[in-house]
Amino acid sequence: MMYTVVLVIILVLVAVIVLPPQLTFIYWYWKGVDTVSPLSLLGYLAKIVFKKEPLFISLQHFYNTMKKNGKKFGGYYFLMRPSFVPTDLDLIKKILISDFDHFTDHIGHLNAENDPLSLNTFNLKGSRWQGIRSKLLFSFTSAKNKTMFETAIKYGEDFKQLMKKYVDSNESLYIKEVSEQYTTDTIVSYGFGIESNALQSGNSEFIKLLSEVVVSFRTMLVMFFPELFSLFRMRTYGNNVTNLFIDLVEGTAKYRKQNDIIREDFIHHLLQNSSKHTITNSEMKEVKSRKDIGLSLNEMVGQCFAFYSAGYETSAAAISFTLIELALNQEIQNKLREEIKIILENHNGRLHTTQLRRWST
Repeated sequence: MMYTVVLVIILVLVAVIVLPPQLTFIYWYWKGVDTVSPLSLLGYLAKIVFKKEPLFISLQHFYNTMKKNGKKFGGYYFLMRPSFVPTDLDLIKKILISDFDHFTDHIGHLNAENDPLSLNTFNLKGSRWQGIRSKLLFSFTSAKNKTMFETAIKYGEDFKQLMKKYVDSNESLYIKEVSEQYTTDTIVSYGFGIESNALQSGNSEFIKLLSEVVVSFRTMLVMFFPELFSLFRMRTYGNNVTNLFIDLVEGTAKYRKQNDIIREDFIHHLLQNSSKHTITNSEMKEVKSRKDIGLSLNEMVGQCFAFYSAGYETSAAAISFTLIELALNQEIQNKLREEIKIILENHNGRLHTTQLRRWST
């Protein structure tokens, strides 16, 4: 009897562990799309879940496999979710340009009433996405980019002084951490008009909270199971992160209105396009166009979160890798230094956006 029970348990476990992948991962087979069958319920993401490999490396491996086999597209499994991966440039252009109307929606969790951070452009769908995106385009004109570049130059001086301090004292430093302090100072100043003083103090409330967002288990869950967050009305991130950005937008809006302050930054543009109430998901279904509807408070909070989170870690990583490569390649470092010296000498010691395009590669 005991052996029978053990055998039944083993058979049930085999059925639960082995059969679901076989049944789940036949979607692309029935569609006639080439794929590489995953070996477990985690799809291709087993290494990602256990932090053995970044998501984009997994995607790159799959892309390279399809490309090597001469396929114009392939079927990827994001956990058990089928995902279409184009590898042909003409097909990609068609999806992004001529057939874009059929590919507007994102798969992320979205809750307009309870989760302001979910209302960023990486999650929005349909007319809400189109309307908000059209408003945000005016935040990134050449004039706006010039202002942001000047802000980056300003905090670049603080960055330089901090680096000089480490060199003079012959101390080692964690370059990613210093780069994050620099990007935080730049983004928070241009985006929200406040001073975070991350480079000077070596600390910032933004960095402490957002570092949790980048590496948290909760972030992984919302990527893999967005439907669960929508079903149980869970917030994408913790209340501490959400409240930080709510207070930021509300406080800035109130202070600038009371003191009649106009500052040409990202949040100023959002406030110019604001409305007085939250536009719910049900209301959006009745709206055919978002072009004439102002941004709600929650939508402004979502865009501020996206503006910071999209530039903070990614830019810091790019700066870190660039500095490491320059440190390891003295010849390239010397060449770049000479080019910068020439440009500064010819322009009264100031960098401008137009000069960057003239640098050799």
